[in-house]
Amino acid sequence: MGKNLYETPRDKDKWNRNVEPLHPVKSNNKTSRSKRLEQLKDRFAKQQKNK
Repeated sequence: MGKNLYETPRDKDKWNRNVEPLHPVKSNNKTSRSKRLEQLKDRFAKQQKNK
């Protein structure tokens, strides 16, 4: 698994689509998920800084 997960922008787009749930979800679900992702990124960055 040495290859980069996102080879090209299109691959990244495809991967993001695959992660989406198959059944329809409420529209606000995506925003809350991206917010959660941002929080995770922030936390990860802080952890990296503390090392």
